[in-house]
Amino acid sequence: MRIATKDNGYGNSIEGRLFAQIWHRVLDEYLKEYTYMAEQATLSFSTTVNINDVDIQWSGFNDSMPNFIKETLIKIGKMKDADTREIFNQVKEKTMVDWKNAYLHQSYQQMFQHLTHWVNEHSYEARL
Repeated sequence: MRIATKDNGYGNSIEGRLFAQIWHRVLDEYLKEYTYMAEQATLSFSTTVNINDVDIQWSGFNDSMPNFIKETLIKIGKMKDADTREIFNQVKEKTMVDWKNAYLHQSYQQMFQHLTHWVNEHSYEARL
């Protein structure tokens, strides 16, 4: 499932990309226990934040897949009403540490962090 969005300038601004990255990390942390329980039942769920969409992927046995997808989407919807302040603060702190330490990476690693942005900045899809 692919969710395309233009909310908060996602895909069009630095602030939008930052919002998407933090939302993704908060979502992963919020669903950590649920994801672990699903993995014990040989089901998996993952999200990937791309340039202008969010990919959601599920895998597992066909007979339990419809219920698993439904429950996952319900959990994601409930995140809006949940108290995620503590998770957000942890994610924010980790992000700040990552940024402070970014200059310690090898130069080729620093370049790869920006490569997708440079490539997609001038692509046809980015102008739509």
